[in-house]
Amino acid sequence: MALWARALSHIQVFGEERQFAISWLSFEDFMETQASGADTEGLASYLMRLRGIRLAVFLTERESGRVKASFRSTEGIFPAAEMARSLGGGGHPRAAGAALEGGLSGWLKDIPRMLEQHYAEWTAPHR
Repeated sequence: MALWARALSHIQVFGEERQFAISWLSFEDFMETQASGADTEGLASYLMRLRGIRLAVFLTERESGRVKASFRSTEGIFPAAEMARSLGGGGHPRAAGAALEGGLSGWLKDIPRMLEQHYAEWTAPHR
């Protein structure tokens, strides 16, 4: 529960229509709570419960310089798999993931920027 509390306290909602959510856990969060990667099961999907969220990202730093990204999305124009593929990962249209090289802080800046850029592309045919 302590690990989930940390993840929930990190949630950021963003985007033109506040349609994106991101949260994360650092390596230190795991060490300080004595939790394991298995303890994060369901966190990425939980972010989709937030009102208005169409695509959610959950980042876990399991060791320095290595981050796991989990993407969840609703049906329609928000393809989780497309986002994951753009980062070298893959998965299903509504649930996907990628293994990322680099520090957590960098990805916390880059992924929101990437989502907002993709949003313009995804929604253009629907406007």
